[in-house]
Amino acid sequence: MMSAATTQRSIHTKTTLRSGRTMRLFDYTYFRLGALLCAGLLGACGGSDGDGASTTTVTGSIFAAPVSATSVSVLDTNGDIVAGPVTSAADGSYSIDVPDAALSQDLVLVAAGGQFDDEATGAMGVSAGSMSAFLDANSLSAGSRVSVTPGSSIVHQLIAEHGVAHADARTFFNTAFGYTPDTTLIPTDATQPAADAEQDELLAGLRAAVFSQLCADLGMTPADQFALFSALSADLADGTLDGMNTQSVVLVPGTSVELPQDIQNRYERALVNFRGSGRDATGLTSDQIGTFPFAKLALTETYALEYVPGSMAAKEGRTTFDIRVVHRVSEQPQAGLDISLMPVMHMATHHHGTPVDNIVDNGDGSYTCTLYYLMASTMMDGLSMGYWELGVRVDDQTHTEVAYFYPPVMMNMSGDTTRGLLRGQDDVIAGMDAMMDMKRPYFLFNDGLSGNGDDRSLALYIAAREDMMSYPPVFIGTTLNDGDVDYELNIVSMSVEVSTDQSNWIAATHEGDGHWRANGINGVVDGTQATLYVRLMINGEQKTSDGAAPAGDGTNDYAVILATASGGM
Repeated sequence: MMSAATTQRSIHTKTTLRSGRTMRLFDYTYFRLGALLCAGLLGACGGSDGDGASTTTVTGSIFAAPVSATSVSVLDTNGDIVAGPVTSAADGSYSIDVPDAALSQDLVLVAAGGQFDDEATGAMGVSAGSMSAFLDANSLSAGSRVSVTPGSSIVHQLIAEHGVAHADARTFFNTAFGYTPDTTLIPTDATQPAADAEQDELLAGLRAAVFSQLCADLGMTPADQFALFSALSADLADGTLDGMNTQSVVLVPGTSVELPQDIQNRYERALVNFRGSGRDATGLTSDQIGTFPFAKLALTETYALEYVPGSMAAKEGRTTFDIRVVHRVSEQPQAGLDISLMPVMHMATHHHGTPVDNIVDNGDGSYTCTLYYLMASTMMDGLSMGYWELGVRVDDQTHTEVAYFYPPVMMNMSGDTTRGLLRGQDDVIAGMDAMMDMKRPYFLFNDGLSGNGDDRSLALYIAAREDMMSYPPVFIGTTLNDGDVDYELNIVSMSVEVSTDQSNWIAATHEGDGHWRANGINGVVDGTQATLYVRLMINGEQKTSDGAAPAGDGTNDYAVILATASGGM
């Protein structure tokens, strides 16, 4: 008698080349039906191999939130069941015995049916669809754990439906979503985490919940997220998550929903939205949620905004990039708009802004933007400090729309000083805890040492803090904390001086909007790093490195800037 799996394979098979050998892979829609049919038939027969063959026990979790009462089986790449089915427990856990004879081949762990409580909406008893995880040959052994998650399902569908090699599928996923699924982790429910859950288990649960939130944000029901996995894999089959599979728009199966062009940005927003929804109970802080994939396209109701990196990736200190704006209906570039930036660094315990320079309308729908990042989001060793959220506000004089980008900001690796820091003495602002005042910080950003011979030029951008979110440029005529009776400072006099020896000083001139330049610096050699001292005086008060009165011996009198001479202007 022909088995159900054999009958199913006769319905639809396709041949693809993977890792140098030919494999038969089957369309995932039929794969799900076949798995369900096989589970029902074998379950009726008791699921025993009956020949006493040795087996290896594999445990794990079926997780789109915990999925209970789902049928779990292990299949080979031809679609034949080699272990199971077994049924998952109320917490999504399962245990299955896999014949040792099958461990030397690629396998697929499949879960079909069951129920789960949706993280994003709180809907209970939602019917689950099919999920899966691809397992490389010889990857299972005694004590192995395999969790089936949204991420593992998308990776497997890239392999099974689109002929992508396993390593490439994982790379595609990482590029699209900012992490690589780890099937050895047991996620915990992000809305009701286990009391003893480890940080990586909390993060795995959060990442699963983000797909639930994405489904809700796209206007679909909780049960539609399993079809969403299929759509995301179809989109990602060409290596790019952009709502298109080569030239075709991707439709979520069984719905009328098309994946939007900015689906990667929607995923990033889903992460932010879920964390801000009140349903995220993981307790993970902004430095514990991993990295964002950095989508460069974001759609508002009217416009498509594209982040175009400059010649250098975003890093602490000066970063320049373009924002291109196109009307979504006319598809025409939009010049003449009022563009403003709202950068926010989300850290473990607080958040803050950073200085923003003027934005230049290039007249062709592109706007050149310059930020002076106060800090990196990722350290040299990969340690996350949190994440930067870059809000871009578009005002066309009739209404305002906002898009958000999440650029990774790297450390300055040049060895030169990114910025110097000086503080006021009697010049103070409200402290972070609002209980005590703090000495006002002044940030002196190194914009480069240029020129030739004994005619070098140091460019600086100087900004001051008004509060944690506001860092305006500083020059004569600026009023800091305007209207605040406690902290307002009207700048009526200001001098910036630069020295190479702390004895001979060169006055810098203001070139506009906080940009200062000291010319005629000598004693510097091309390609070598110079030590420069910068003295700042505002309204007769000398700013110092510690906010105390100037010592007069160089210990706190200046900011020290290390800058490498580039040669030329």
